[in-house]
Amino acid sequence: MHPSWAANRHLIRDAELETTIRSFATPLLKAAGLRPEVVDIIIIADPAVNAFVAGGANIFINTGLLQRTTHANQLIGVLAHEIGHIRGGHLARTRSAAQAASKMATIAMILGIATTIATGRGDAGAAIASGGGASARQAFLAYSRGQESAADQAAINLLAATGQSARGLEQFLGILDNQSALSERFRDAYALTHPLSRERMVTVRRAADASAEIATAADITAAYDRMIAKLNGFLRAPTWVYQHYPEHDKSLPARYARAIAAHRDGDTGLALKRLDILLGDFPNDVFFVELKGQIYLESGQPVAAEQAYRQAVGLARTAGLPAATVAALELDLGRALLSGNQTAGDHAAVTTLTPLARFLGDDPLYWRQLAIARGRTGDDALAALALAEAAIRRYQLADAQRFAQRAVRQLKTGSPAWLRANDIAAQVAQRLKKR
Repeated sequence: MHPSWAANRHLIRDAELETTIRSFATPLLKAAGLRPEVVDIIIIADPAVNAFVAGGANIFINTGLLQRTTHANQLIGVLAHEIGHIRGGHLARTRSAAQAASKMATIAMILGIATTIATGRGDAGAAIASGGGASARQAFLAYSRGQESAADQAAINLLAATGQSARGLEQFLGILDNQSALSERFRDAYALTHPLSRERMVTVRRAADASAEIATAADITAAYDRMIAKLNGFLRAPTWVYQHYPEHDKSLPARYARAIAAHRDGDTGLALKRLDILLGDFPNDVFFVELKGQIYLESGQPVAAEQAYRQAVGLARTAGLPAATVAALELDLGRALLSGNQTAGDHAAVTTLTPLARFLGDDPLYWRQLAIARGRTGDDALAALALAEAAIRRYQLADAQRFAQRAVRQLKTGSPAWLRANDIAAQVAQRLKKR
């Protein structure tokens, strides 16, 4: 698990979390007549309880919401509701407000808006969403009670179509309903951006009562419990983890959380020992091997990290995991190769990272790592272009312009890379004029 960038918050890029949430969302998306591969699921490292759809087919989920849920069906209910907004076309104005922006620039704008909602302050959002912030904020807040009811009904239908209960959605709305007496300052952001009415509660409760006998599938529950344990291991204090996942708890999620907590507590030996015991029981578990690579990488053991990440990539391919998941693991492999500070590793990183743009092209962390690899191998022109790609996705327009212009001067005139550098420079110039 590692952070990427977006505005003053950061995104969590984690192959396991993304794969798990996508596995929950995919049946719902298909039932809604949507192509799962065109819908992005974006995890925000933010303790505020919120989830929303913005900038088109982008579902944003805060870690605070994930950790507030108590079982998989609640999260699935939230996903079904957000997919209902996509299906209902409720985000048209948000798409229009961000039509000229890259995905990461849209994320920066939207997160600025979300900050404004959560804090009640306009300065944070305005600073991030400079230019079109006001219109985007108005579009973002445009959910009406009618749209919320429509999204609920869509969620109920999608859950029924996929053989799942609406009880989790009812329970989650109940959590929000319990905050109705609180002032806006203390309510969860989800309650503020998704207006709740008594009619909504009644409708969802009736649907839940009709489907109450439907149990959540065991594999879904197991994946959810494991995901939450991983989140808690990384985001909670180790003392909290050891209290809530005590040593006598021999379940897989508890053992997973304790291994992560040991790593975060700086006890690399204990973390690896706990992880090796897990791998003894589950030797082909892609994400346990991935975690081993992360522990080695973050404890300054690049050779061992490279070996672990190579194993994880191989296991992921053998298991037939999605290409985007494999690409995320290959990005970590590239990071491990670069961390060795060896010429051979730098060249191997270029080979590993270059093909990943079609899967990770919206992630500035990817472009930053590719820029390092290009720079170390003496390709200053392509390094500058990669830095321009990273900067424009961070919405750092001055840096994007500077690096793009440098790339234009150094690249061969008329080459695809030269054309791309010119394109970035032109995009930046256009956006700067609108400020």
